[in-house]
Amino acid sequence: MTQDLFLAETRPIDHDNKVDAGIRECLQIGSGKSFITFAGAGSGKTYSLKEALDFLKDQHSTDFARRGKKIAVVTFTNNAADEIKDRIEQSSIFAVSTIHSFCWAAISGFNEDIRKWYQEKIPADLADLGEKERKGRAGKASEARNRSINRLTEKLEWLNVPRSFVYDPNGVNSSQSSLSHADVLKIFSNFLTAKPMMAEVIVNKFPFIFIDESQDTNKDVIGAFFQLQKAKEDQVVIGLMGDTMQRIFGGGEPDLGRTELEGWVPFDKAMNHRSARRIVGLGNQIRSEDDGRKQYAREGASEGFVRYFLLPYDVADKDTIEAQ
Repeated sequence: MTQDLFLAETRPIDHDNKVDAGIRECLQIGSGKSFITFAGAGSGKTYSLKEALDFLKDQHSTDFARRGKKIAVVTFTNNAADEIKDRIEQSSIFAVSTIHSFCWAAISGFNEDIRKWYQEKIPADLADLGEKERKGRAGKASEARNRSINRLTEKLEWLNVPRSFVYDPNGVNSSQSSLSHADVLKIFSNFLTAKPMMAEVIVNKFPFIFIDESQDTNKDVIGAFFQLQKAKEDQVVIGLMGDTMQRIFGGGEPDLGRTELEGWVPFDKAMNHRSARRIVGLGNQIRSEDDGRKQYAREGASEGFVRYFLLPYDVADKDTIEAQ
């Protein structure tokens, strides 16, 4: 019994090849088939993304370059964007960026629309802060609220005349004219759903949009893309890739990958090409209390080892003990 503990089942290396074939079937303009691929670590999600991009490059490279269209590949982190750039062949039709850079590129220059968005949002924020201040007690929280009230009041006055806005995806963005990281996502989500012209611009420029690390992508942004797919299903194909158990940042859509989405084709990659059988089995045991997703190890994978270290919380030399 002990020998079989966490020993995952195995499958042939090509067990998930049908997934890549299914994704290719979706990658036809007018197919109305956007898709979602959620799978565990080591399943080859990035490989599937590369296969899809290579397929689209073969199909559309010349035409897209001539017409100024691009294939958007959106990630959450700079590291993920760099990894994708390293894996794909350079082509002018690929636009690889973080979600913040993508959203800013879409709304940059719409200064009057951004100003009006703030003029509608700030009074609501001030009312909310004022209500909390009336109900709250004196102290550090009250001091923070009053600083926010003063800052927002000053910004509202600053917005009385036309302004130009700036944003640095990798910066602090502390000036009056700078958009915060959070506001860039909120403004993009609002514009994409409330301004038909924005949706038209996006699908005309990006007939294919891939969102990697979508478990971390802001839920308002994901919701906006859901609405875009529903409204423009004959003009755009959107592919979401991710893993609920690899969520690092807050603010994502909590049910993404757990429930079926109307109008979206789900794909499940069940393999773990990276880990030994016991590592895969341990992961399956952990996931059994979450989304229940089960992985298989490769045929021929080693059994591997799982070791537990139970130490008092106040032990200072944990690394030394683990090394022993």
